[in-house]
Amino acid sequence: MSTSPAISVIMPMYNSARYVGEAVESVLAQRFTDFEFLIVDDGSTDGSGAIIRRYAARDPRIQLFTQENSGIVASVNFLLGKSRAPYIARMDSDDICLPDRLGEQKKALDSRPELGALGTQFIEIDGEGQITDDAFRHPVGVDAIRARLLETQPVCNPSVMLRKDMVLQTGGYRPAFRYCEDYDLFLRLSRLAEIDNLNAVLFKYRRTDTQLTVRHNDRQNEQAVLARFAHNEVLAGRPDP
Repeated sequence: MSTSPAISVIMPMYNSARYVGEAVESVLAQRFTDFEFLIVDDGSTDGSGAIIRRYAARDPRIQLFTQENSGIVASVNFLLGKSRAPYIARMDSDDICLPDRLGEQKKALDSRPELGALGTQFIEIDGEGQITDDAFRHPVGVDAIRARLLETQPVCNPSVMLRKDMVLQTGGYRPAFRYCEDYDLFLRLSRLAEIDNLNAVLFKYRRTDTQLTVRHNDRQNEQAVLARFAHNEVLAGRPDP
């Protein structure tokens, strides 16, 4: 690994002992290897931190940080501040990267400087790792993404790779949108850069009843409406409310 890695993989973690080992192993198994893997234990009480410490003892690319439970927005902003690479790969502690994920995303971002964010297609799995949907596709093409953003989230957030300098220009993730922090970020990022998805399936997204977005779906929908309203106000030349 070079002194300054090409990619910073950032992963917030809270009570993920059941799945986090598989998530970590999928990152460590990437064919592209020049990355640092930054993980914050957000006050877990189930032994998740001990699992990561065992991996970190074997692989110096892993750095574990601990904090009192502060939530997803504080966790990802903290990791952004610790990251050293120009590209930021988001990862959730219950999902799985396929082996070419990082390499394919870096290749695309290297060749397309107009992109600020790039997601991938994914296979949806359940709590047991069984496939529940392998046919769903997010839109591909910057025009399709821009149009879909005005209605809903068109990128699988934990699959995304971001250009760090552009994310910092937006101000990062905002605490007011703790249930749709990714959607709010993509709306603001779209005013600075293009967003796209690769057409390749490079990720396994786990959906369970205990997920924050499932448990707080109504709040997520409310905040998404507010994020779109704020975005439209800025586009109209008015202050961000």
